[in-house]
Amino acid sequence: MKKLIPLLLAVCLLITPMMGKVFADDQVQAVIPDSFPQADTTDIVFSAGSVPADSALLDGIQLPIHALMLSMTEHEQCYDIQSPDFVWTGLYYALSMYGEADDRAQLTQDALLLPSESVYDFARALFAQLEKLPQIPAPLTGFINYETTTDIYRLSLGDFAQTQLLLGELAPQADGSFVLDGTLNALEDSTPLCSFRVILQENDTMFGFSVVDVSLD
Repeated sequence: MKKLIPLLLAVCLLITPMMGKVFADDQVQAVIPDSFPQADTTDIVFSAGSVPADSALLDGIQLPIHALMLSMTEHEQCYDIQSPDFVWTGLYYALSMYGEADDRAQLTQDALLLPSESVYDFARALFAQLEKLPQIPAPLTGFINYETTTDIYRLSLGDFAQTQLLLGELAPQADGSFVLDGTLNALEDSTPLCSFRVILQENDTMFGFSVVDVSLD
């Protein structure tokens, strides 16, 4: 069973993209499987005053949510699964920040190597309604590439900037979905970077939930 290394969400790290080696390979569309085995997760430390009533349910999905908020904020993007740039930018952030914690990952001197199954797990968490991964946009091929012969994704390594994710209560809705409000702050001085609302659906996947939609304030 896949496991995530213990992480303190109160001191989260953003990988700022840094130009790395370009791995030239053919791009392919990958079909995301319907489900994957549920992963074991570990307790997350919340900041004071921000512990959700159902915090145990959020131990896994907080990680891709954090990456997605950073990606959307830095690149001024709306949640749009029809946009290959949005999909792969969000995936790059999530995989760069938390992919190494997946026991299927391999780390080299200049790259993080992840099997396609691992990438699909993160994609399912970030994009509940995405059926296929689009081709990686050309501007991102300096950061992430797919090797068809090995079925491996290569991510260039990046520098880190510190941010803090604060989450409210997980609110169940009549249609079976969940609403989660939160804020993303700079860690050094607590400057607010964005506030957001995430719509989630619960499922039997690696992170326990998938993101259906996101709105930023």
